[in-house]
Amino acid sequence: MLLIVAALEEDTLSAFLELAESLGMNALVEAHTSEEISIAQRVGAKIIGINVRNLKTLEVKNAHYAEFASDLPESVIKVAESGVSGLSDVQNYAQAGADVVLIGETLVKSGDPEKTVREFSAVPHL
Repeated sequence: MLLIVAALEEDTLSAFLELAESLGMNALVEAHTSEEISIAQRVGAKIIGINVRNLKTLEVKNAHYAEFASDLPESVIKVAESGVSGLSDVQNYAQAGADVVLIGETLVKSGDPEKTVREFSAVPHL
């Protein structure tokens, strides 16, 4: 389940997170700013993603992940979201501390998505 901090009031985010966990589901709590990361921490998120796509302008800024990665606590699964166009992007996210990289469009456009997943999965530290 994806819960976007920017789209939810903190109490609603907390309630949805609790509901997901009570149903045996994991929730990816998506943040875009340090403040949103703090909110995700306060509600007890175990999986926090930093989306590098601006939801208002749809502009992608890959360096955005590294800017905010240090705000993520060690205890959570750290997810880099969006902006993956190739292997170097996955490597950069891994070097910035991402445990997981969320990839969508690149796999859809890939001529061989299985090969792409194998290549991306071979990146150290992911």
